[in-house]
Amino acid sequence: MKILITTDSYFPTLGGAEVYAYQLATFLKKEGHHVELLTSETRVGNHDSEFPTHRVLFSRNPVKLFKFLRTYYRLTREADVVHSIYSHKIAAIGGILRFFIKKKVIQVISLQGRGILDLPGNSFFYARVHRIYRWISLKRANVVVASCYEFVDIAKRYISEKKIVYIPNLVDIEKFTCSERKYDLLPFEYKGQPLVFTIRRLVPKNGIQFLIESVPYILKNNAEVKFVLIGWGILEEYLKKRVKELNIEDSVFFIGKVENEHLQQYLNLADIVVFPSTAESTSIACLESMSLSKSIVASNVGGYPEMVQNGVNGFLVNLTDTKNSDYGAPMTLSENKLQSLAQTVMTLVRNPQKREEFGKNSRRLIEKNFTWQKHIKTIIGCYKTFGYDRN
Repeated sequence: MKILITTDSYFPTLGGAEVYAYQLATFLKKEGHHVELLTSETRVGNHDSEFPTHRVLFSRNPVKLFKFLRTYYRLTREADVVHSIYSHKIAAIGGILRFFIKKKVIQVISLQGRGILDLPGNSFFYARVHRIYRWISLKRANVVVASCYEFVDIAKRYISEKKIVYIPNLVDIEKFTCSERKYDLLPFEYKGQPLVFTIRRLVPKNGIQFLIESVPYILKNNAEVKFVLIGWGILEEYLKKRVKELNIEDSVFFIGKVENEHLQQYLNLADIVVFPSTAESTSIACLESMSLSKSIVASNVGGYPEMVQNGVNGFLVNLTDTKNSDYGAPMTLSENKLQSLAQTVMTLVRNPQKREEFGKNSRRLIEKNFTWQKHIKTIIGCYKTFGYDRN
């Protein structure tokens, strides 16, 4: 089967959807299919040699736009399946291009955050354009793969429920396994302190600002706790400023961007991993942490309740007034909610046995429900069920 994967964003940009696109291509290739990838991200990534990767800028410039459309049309015409990441620009264009192709090409949309959720702060014009992208891409899809039940409900507004398949985001279980802990990676001398990690892009919806605001409450109970923040983004300078203003510089450490292939070495060091987001599907970073037998503290929103069983492999915290994802995250929360987050983290800080129990349960949940090794055939089955005919 010839499969074209399309994505608006890809490596070297690092995020859940970019990792998903790469792993989808990798596992489809392992199953013996011919895979190519098209992205409008023109910066070269580390994995371009593993399968044909076409980086063509999408631009309003007529010449560059023509080049993008010509490449997209050619690749679509040669494919049996076009699997788009996001219900966004490239997926919508693909839906239109299929009108001009005589042979049957199956279009699959994997729903991640971009496209399916509205972004705050967009002008009226851009908000309408993005909704048009969503409408076209979903209406033209043969099958929609929803990575959390929240996205299932949104997709039902556009297409028949019969065309929607729930498959959570997945992790390569063979890659993320516990190994020797290398404490020399830490930017401070490790003396057995409890280590609280978070691995998130530093953008409002990921809620790192909430964790930082809760740190003083935690340190009042245990001054030895260290917080390690892995990630980068538009809030980096603001968060560093808040750390200084709160006088917690000796307890909070910014690691910056860590490439996915090196992430495991850092996560192996964590005692607790925190995900205080206001919007999320099934977070790949959370799945990777669970694969490494970590106890989790996460917001009770979006896809987190599908990964974190409260009191089994971690705790869910009600940081927002709704369980629906919302990109419009504030810069702080009420004192009660910050204290609730702090108290939840402290429960695990104080109880190493509970952390170990939760960590073992995290690994079991991954092995049961969230591996590429188990679910890649389910995705391929979607291609066949919804119209691919090898003959």
